[in-house]
Amino acid sequence: MSDSHEERLLLAMLARFEAEGLACYHEHAPHLATDAKSTLLDRLRDEGADDDELSGSELWGPVGSVLRTARSSGPTETLFVQGLLLEILGCTIYTAAAKAPMISDTGKQLAAQAIPACRAVVAMATTALVETVGTGEPAFVEFADATHDVIAALDPIGEPVDAVFGERFDIRYSELIGDFTADLVAVCADLDMPRRKVLAHLAGASMGF
Repeated sequence: MSDSHEERLLLAMLARFEAEGLACYHEHAPHLATDAKSTLLDRLRDEGADDDELSGSELWGPVGSVLRTARSSGPTETLFVQGLLLEILGCTIYTAAAKAPMISDTGKQLAAQAIPACRAVVAMATTALVETVGTGEPAFVEFADATHDVIAALDPIGEPVDAVFGERFDIRYSELIGDFTADLVAVCADLDMPRRKVLAHLAGASMGF
């Protein structure tokens, strides 16, 4: 278990996202509930990912809001929200953690384990979307509808992320969201979504439009 309060909060936050994602996969897209993701969640919990500690922090409210907004009601929504949006966000956070000098060796090992697990799910979700939704404009319309409210819910996480992780780990929301956006746009391009519309959607949703 990590001796760092901030690292335990980071692990707890990530564990909450992993648990919610797996629950949606089991219900709506079972092939995305990979052994690698289940093993990752077990390891996060073994290393001190504690909901009680997270619930007493300033992260709890905004994180809970994102997770409530992201609960999917069907297979297509799950592919877009959990399989693309939140897996890419998680991968971005794990990548930042892997580079942070003050993260413990165990934390870095967890991040290194998580990154390929997240990328594998994104690849599977992308393939499933091509087969079920298609590409281009139809895929964009479904993507925008499924992800708008979740993207809008991400912005309030910014201040508590900076406050909790900024000084100790140099993990800052502005850098995370920049890397996340770049990776998400690249995946949307793989689905032949119109880049201009994707960028306008991300910007508008994040501002509540």
